[in-house]
Formats: sequence, C-alpha cells, structure tokens
Amino acid sequence: MKIVAGKYKGRTLFFKKTKEVRPMTEKVRSAIYDILQDWIVDKKMLDLFCGSGSVGIEAISRSAAHVDFIDMDTRIVIENVENLGIGESVSIYRKDVFSALQIIKKKSKRYDFIFIGAPYTFEKIPEILKNVDDFGILNHKGLMILEHVKGLDLHYTFKSLFHVKTYTYGQTILELFESNV
Repeated sequence: MKIVAGKYKGRTLFFKKTKEVRPMTEKVRSAIYDILQDWIVDKKMLDLFCGSGSVGIEAISRSAAHVDFIDMDTRIVIENVENLGIGESVSIYRKDVFSALQIIKKKSKRYDFIFIGAPYTFEKIPEILKNVDDFGILNHKGLMILEHVKGLDLHYTFKSLFHVKTYTYGQTILELFESNV
C-alpha cells in the first residue's frame, strides 16, 4: 500500500490484513481526497479506527496541520509514522473509540475533518455518529466522512451535522457530512 499524493507520494505503508481488518484500497483513499481536494491543507483531523493510519497519513502528506489517530491496536500506525518521520504532526491514542471521544469532549478538542473507518462488522456506528454530533467536536463547516459497507441503516436525525452526499465504490460507501454549528 502506497501514499497516493503529496509530500510522501509513493512511500510504502505497512498494513495488517486479517478477516476482521481490511486495509482501505488506494482507489477509495484517492476518492476521499478527490472529494476534499486542497481543503485539507492546514486542517486538524481525527482518524477513528485508524488501523494502519493510511487515511490520516495521506492527509499529512497533503499538508494537513495535525492528525489524531485512534485505535485499539496502534502498532502499525506507530510503525508507519516512525518510518515516515512525521511524529511531530500526529498524536496516537491506543483507546476504544467511545473512550477516546469522551476524552476529546472533556478536553474540548475540535477538528476540521473526522474520518470514521470502522470495521464493516462493527455494529455501533450510529452511536459513534450520535456522540460526534452531541459532543460538538467538529468545527463549523467541518467535514466528516463515514466509510461503511452497503446496507448500513443510518436513520438518525442530527443536530449539528447534515448529510451532503453519498459516494459508492463497489461495496464501499462513503457518506459525507458537514457541520452546521
């Protein structure tokens, strides 16, 4: 797996592929940044369920200001960050997403971009979306992308987020939201 564009274009990222963990394809990662384009420059990002860190590292490569990585297993993202020498631009937290969101709320941290790439078998995505919405951790006009598999029921009324667009790439769906507060 390689970084698609930016300062670290072409550099290899380590990843672990198991039945539970599937690395995001370069096609889908490219699609995310086709959506964001230069908007990501100088933005603060939260990468939930970061896995190898490919989405957040791609953001750093494209000049994002800072990325907070959250995952229960941070070994591979740490290895990728160290390999690229980008430690000053990132923070890595070995936590479950719900605990991490509580800490972020208590610290009053806010982000310009949130990416949620939960495992396709993860059943609590609506709860995560509700927490992001309720906790107000996305800046005004901030963007959030949720990656999921076809068939996920997202019937939830948000207070501070509105759905902008749905993008489909085979079985992978990207849902784009924007904060209106």
